[in-house]
Amino acid sequence: MKIVGIGEYIISSNNEDIIKTYSLGSCVAITMHCPKRRVSGMVHIALPSPESEQDSIERPAHFAETAIPIMLDKFCFTYGCSIEDLKIGVFGGAWSSRDDDVFKIGLRNVEAIKSILANKGMTISLNDTGGYCSRTVEIDVGTGKIKMDSQPLII
Repeated sequence: MKIVGIGEYIISSNNEDIIKTYSLGSCVAITMHCPKRRVSGMVHIALPSPESEQDSIERPAHFAETAIPIMLDKFCFTYGCSIEDLKIGVFGGAWSSRDDDVFKIGLRNVEAIKSILANKGMTISLNDTGGYCSRTVEIDVGTGKIKMDSQPLII
């Protein structure tokens, strides 16, 4: 089992690996799977975009704006995958149960991710976002099979 923490990503071509992330609230996990090359990966994104260039350099997988290009670069150039072959899953981005939530990070994360993927001509195969729940997601590298569990968010 390979665990993806907040602001981290893992890509693997070891067909025995399971990649997993826990407790997605407003954060979003993106899974990618290339069935032709049997490569899978996951990133755990915390925010839509960095506050500064230094942030993007120090914590690139923390932000949708920088994490998605990194993942695509690795899939295409390191593992030889084609963007057209990638199966994409997007999970998390829960809404805050507070009425005074002015930041709306979950919603902003999901909107940013969907926009970035659409601009790259990519289609989302699996989508489970929003709502008031925490999600734990795993992907089987060999098959691309996704398993997701959700629990209600506690106020």
